[in-house]
Amino acid sequence: MLLTRKTFLLLLCPLLFVLGCGNNKPSPVTNLRDSMPLPSSTGKLQDSTHSKYNHLISNVPIPFDILHRLSTSYVLYKAELLHPVTALAAVNQTDSKSLCLGVYGADLTYIISLGEFKEFPSHIKTIKRLADDLGVPTAFDDNMMNRYNINETNKDTLQNVMYHSYTEIDKTLKSNDRLGMAALVVCGGWIESLYLTTQTIGINEDNGSYTELYSLVSDQKKHLKNLISLLNDFKKEPFSEILTSLQKIDHLYQTAADSNHLNWSEVQKISAEVKELRTRITQRS
Repeated sequence: MLLTRKTFLLLLCPLLFVLGCGNNKPSPVTNLRDSMPLPSSTGKLQDSTHSKYNHLISNVPIPFDILHRLSTSYVLYKAELLHPVTALAAVNQTDSKSLCLGVYGADLTYIISLGEFKEFPSHIKTIKRLADDLGVPTAFDDNMMNRYNINETNKDTLQNVMYHSYTEIDKTLKSNDRLGMAALVVCGGWIESLYLTTQTIGINEDNGSYTELYSLVSDQKKHLKNLISLLNDFKKEPFSEILTSLQKIDHLYQTAADSNHLNWSEVQKISAEVKELRTRITQRS
């Protein structure tokens, strides 16, 4: 049974929500920061950011919510869309690891939702390593890892176990006022989820087969607003860089003839922007 978005809270690390794809690679981003404090030490702003974060978690669909709709659309599983676990070796900065925790979490959701468990062991090990590195070792301790190993082909049980792990991540990061890290985990998962969705639609203009996916992409415009609002509280990189890209995606939604019913051309424009952003955040070191 699928978990609701309010109870699952934070299963993130791409579905909306990300690796160099194609031949044209964007320039790597430099000057990465390693600390993720709240944007201000004032209690009022901290309370505002906490409120936005909690609202985001309650109202942005988690990868299970998004990617389950892929599984119900009977789409083909594409392992090549997953961000390679080998790429983690080059990731050193805290902000990059936070984004990757969202990206790999969404990828693992994609694996579970479509019932393709071959990549499950490598992805759960990668997520554990990231959680440990970010100071949340209890999310994937020996007991939790044993539960994953025992149930590695049981979709329903895996969803429940992951709920416990990501609840622990959410609770730990919020209690330690590391909302910057928490926000990047959420952002990475949303971006990856949208990347997987738009890439599934691909170049097929016949949207009759993908009615649910077109609807899914359209639905993300309201959740994008929440992400933009949250990231506006953080005034440094990588937040401002990601914010600029999200605003470009938001502009595409706003200029669509009918953002509630996107056409093939409009989805392709959104897909291109999402792919570029996904490439940049997964190429961070």
